[in-house]
Formats: sequence, C-alpha cells, structure tokens
Amino acid sequence: MKIIVEPDDGIRPFLDAIKRARKFLYANFYLIDNKDILEALQDLKKRKVDVRVIYDGRPYGETNTSGESDSIRNYGINFKRAPERFDEPGVFDHAKYFVSDRIALIGTANASDASFQKNREYMYITRDKHIRKTLKAIFLADWNNTDDSKARRPRDMVVSPGSEKAICALISKARFIETEEMGDDPAVLDALKKRRRVKMILPSSVTTEDKQRLMMLSRSGVRIRLMPVNYLYMHAKMIYGDRVFIGSENFSATSLNRNREVGIVFDGFFAKMRIRRTFRQDWRRSTKI
Repeated sequence: MKIIVEPDDGIRPFLDAIKRARKFLYANFYLIDNKDILEALQDLKKRKVDVRVIYDGRPYGETNTSGESDSIRNYGINFKRAPERFDEPGVFDHAKYFVSDRIALIGTANASDASFQKNREYMYITRDKHIRKTLKAIFLADWNNTDDSKARRPRDMVVSPGSEKAICALISKARFIETEEMGDDPAVLDALKKRRRVKMILPSSVTTEDKQRLMMLSRSGVRIRLMPVNYLYMHAKMIYGDRVFIGSENFSATSLNRNREVGIVFDGFFAKMRIRRTFRQDWRRSTKI
C-alpha cells in the first residue's frame, strides 16, 4: 500500500505505477488529457499490453467531446465514452482509477495537468487481489455497458451508484474532512450536523448555495475553513476518522446515488500519518468561513 499526495509528489509516482503493467491496464478517468500519462499508456500498448480507457466525455455538462477523444485517439489507445446509464443529463462517470495485472490505483485525481501541479489530491496504490479483481469487474461491466449493481465487493471499497450509506457512516466517525463541494445530499448534511466539532476544508471558490449550507453547518458546530484557490485548489475528497476514505465521491445526491464513483477505505499507520500531517498543513493555510 502506498499513498500519493499532490501536488507534493508530482506526476512521477503515477507514471511509475502505470509502467508496472505487464498484461493489461484498464483506466477510468472523468478527465484524461495529460500528455505524459497518454504517452505512458501508449508505451504499454507498444509492449502488447491490453490498454483500455473509459472517460466521461462531457465534463461539466459540456456537449463537445471531440477534443478529448481526438487526443486519446491520436495516441492509438483503445477507448470508450462512459456507458449510457452514466451519460444522462446531470449524471456523470466521475471515477478516477486504474487497475492492472500488478496493482490498482484509486484516488481523487483526474488524469489532467492540474491534478499534479495545482490541486490537493490523494491516491491510493495497492496490490490487494480482491480490490484488483473488483475494479476489473467494474471496468468491464462499464466497458460492455452491463449492470454490475448486484456484484459483491470488498468492504473497503465505496462505489457509486449506492455509496450514500457508506459515506454517512464514515462521516459519523470523522475527525476531519477535505472536499471540493458541500453538495445537497440530505443524509450527508444530517450526518455532519450530528458530528459537531469535525473540521472541514473546502476551496474558497465554493458556490453561493454551498456557502449557505456551510454557514448552516457552522452554526451546528462544524469547524469550516476555505483554502485560497490562488494557493492550492482543494479538489480532494477525503474523510479521516478511525479509518480514512479517499475517492471520487462528492457530497451530492447525484454523486452518491447516480454517478459512477469509486473510493477506498484504509487504515495503514504510515498512510494515515501522512494524510493527517497534510491536513494539518492545509488547515493552517486555510481561512475561517
């Protein structure tokens, strides 16, 4: 198990993880346009590795997908746009992971320049065979546009659609949280109201609606700070308690109940220590709401 923290660690650990594949590498990223990552995937393909990519195709609700698909196509990589059930208005394939015959990587980072240069991001690398098997099954279900909702999954994985209950359980024991959005999920808001004195960091660019929700939570006792976006963009989705969650899930009803999202829960001592140290650093650099 290994934790990558961005932008501190840079892109090299991510590229090294890609290069370990020998037989296959299946990647699902909401955004994928970083040149170094695409070149690393292209190199695998040249070595006869089965490389496949799923991407959302219309981030932020955009309808013009030609640029991103052309970029992937130009590298000769086998790719597909997200399956139909995650291609409805307001619903997205927002996952950020890849799995190979050697390892799995799950995290908060898109395969984009900003993830490794400007954003706070966390990624988790593991060789666990059960996690690798599950991620491969999820990917192939999405690749073939088949339903995987009945599949059994390791307890350490948090997968949407259907992650609301797991996220609320994690919040119920949380000590601190980093998230890009506050979101509108009623169960999450209720869980946070009950977890008084929990610390939260979000980007200073939160929407007016999110700021109103944050003020309500602040009155309930939640301690909230905003990270100045000119210093660091808070893109992470992390919950730290007895165990640690990192993943692609935002705190919105759509993200938890309709999107494709993937997260992981872990409790390794050194990994937790690094997450805790990073949060303390971010807390000092953030400002009160």
